[in-house]
Amino acid sequence: MAKKTKDQLVEWVIAKIDEVMPDDANGASELLQEAPVGFIEDELDSSADFIIKNAPAELLAPVIKTGEFHATVAPGNAVDSRLVIDPTTLIGFFVLPTDFKRFMSLKISGWQKPIFELMKRDDPRYKLMHNEYRGGTWRKPQGVLIPFSRYAANEINALWTNVGLAVEIFRAKTDSDTVEYFEYIPITTAANMPEELQDPVAWVCASRALQILGKDQESKRAQERAEIQLQFKIGTYRENGK
Repeated sequence: MAKKTKDQLVEWVIAKIDEVMPDDANGASELLQEAPVGFIEDELDSSADFIIKNAPAELLAPVIKTGEFHATVAPGNAVDSRLVIDPTTLIGFFVLPTDFKRFMSLKISGWQKPIFELMKRDDPRYKLMHNEYRGGTWRKPQGVLIPFSRYAANEINALWTNVGLAVEIFRAKTDSDTVEYFEYIPITTAANMPEELQDPVAWVCASRALQILGKDQESKRAQERAEIQLQFKIGTYRENGK
């Protein structure tokens, strides 16, 4: 089974809506012809975002990106790093690229090990990070996802754009540390999702369409089917030893 185009995905979502709707006397669901095609087209990519945020990393491996810079860099050209480190506190800011959707890993040259998840700013532990003796260190680093919509003067090229987010890092070993690697899942359209994840995407989209049609029970069933399909894909992936 090949990847589906956006038009094919729309038809697939409509078929899934029909699948969870009760049949009428003629054997067809009452809403088959009333599916909100415009809404489905608009929601496909946000449904893909939902799967990106919730699927295990191994299923998303085909779309993982590695890099440090905001934009594609031509061979032989150099750009400033997106990592800014305060020389006094050794607290750093790593500005996330414009197509960032989900964090995978970050390794700074002075760290003993990488980080694989980020703390949220409303986490009670965040206040402790700024304590010199209780915060993260280069031996046991921590990262916090924070808003970062503007650059301070002379920090980073002011003409670069960003997604409005950064990783606040605790802490670098020296203020000359550099990024060894950064892995993340980029914003991805439903049509560009890995083939095995397009089915869960279609079920999520069907659930959202049913919800706006006022079919709450059917919407719940579609969402459950999305979760079942996702778990099935995970099981198959691991059984095959990929």
